[in-house]
Amino acid sequence: KILNDNTQMIINIFKSCLQNEVGQLINPISNCAYPGDLTVYKESDFWNGKPHESVFNYGLTRRLIVALSESYYQEYEFSSCNLVLSNMYGPNDHFDEERSHALGAFIKKINDAKINNKKTVNIWGTGSPIREWLYVKDGAKAMIKAMELEKGSYFLNIGVNKGISIKELAEKIADLMNWKGEFEYDTEKPDGALEKRVDGTNSYTQLKWKPEVSLDSGLKETIDWYVKQTNK
Repeated sequence: KILNDNTQMIINIFKSCLQNEVGQLINPISNCAYPGDLTVYKESDFWNGKPHESVFNYGLTRRLIVALSESYYQEYEFSSCNLVLSNMYGPNDHFDEERSHALGAFIKKINDAKINNKKTVNIWGTGSPIREWLYVKDGAKAMIKAMELEKGSYFLNIGVNKGISIKELAEKIADLMNWKGEFEYDTEKPDGALEKRVDGTNSYTQLKWKPEVSLDSGLKETIDWYVKQTNK
């Protein structure tokens, strides 16, 4: 269903853009489209292997976007820019356990633990996988910068190329939220890919963009927003 539904949506988007004479399409793409055996994602390696098995079907549909982008420019001179973004976070993110990334889930779990005076919080997996986090305002600025590109088909990474383990991230959030409890790791749950980092070097030159918000600053803004919204 994921492969079927997403494929149809992507084809419809490109067809509709062409029919309605859209000047340029900006596509934010998940980094799960990259080969599953990579730890650092570079544009030149995009087609060198299959997406990770845990996100295989969804990853294939993101690759379709890149392929259609190239073919539509060759055949119709329709311009688009595909931006592979690190895991984004920030205010107005998903924070429920079913839909959120680890970062949002940790904020919710720790806030709940504080409210309910719980001394432990459960975390899926071993805590060892390394992930990269991009503050939503930095990601938005990159997409705005992409609108200034000349006509063409573009494929660029948007990332900080600096990761942090799930364990370290959870501990950092607990510290910022002043929670003194302990984490319990459910090692029967999968870790997924062991490391994911996005090399954004090309975007620094082509878009004249660089991330501006540090992880600590972004986390503080996100936590403050979530606590204010949840604990009214």
